[in-house]
Amino acid sequence: MLNINLIFYIIAGWIFGVLALKTGIPATPLAGALIGASILSISGKVDIAEWPTGSRTILEIGIGTVIGTSLTKDS
Repeated sequence: MLNINLIFYIIAGWIFGVLALKTGIPATPLAGALIGASILSISGKVDIAEWPTGSRTILEIGIGTVIGTSLTKDS
């Protein structure tokens, strides 16, 4: 069963990611999601979320792939 705390973190990350996306600055959805989840974590109102086995690794690989494919000689 999915940890309810994980759902709270996903919602916070989603909201802040979308808000950051609206600014139009490149790479801000990732930063916005990071800030949203961090604020929730630092608040102490929600316990630490536990990721289902293997899902965190899959997400990390996906994020690395997305960032890696956006790099060019010019950047």
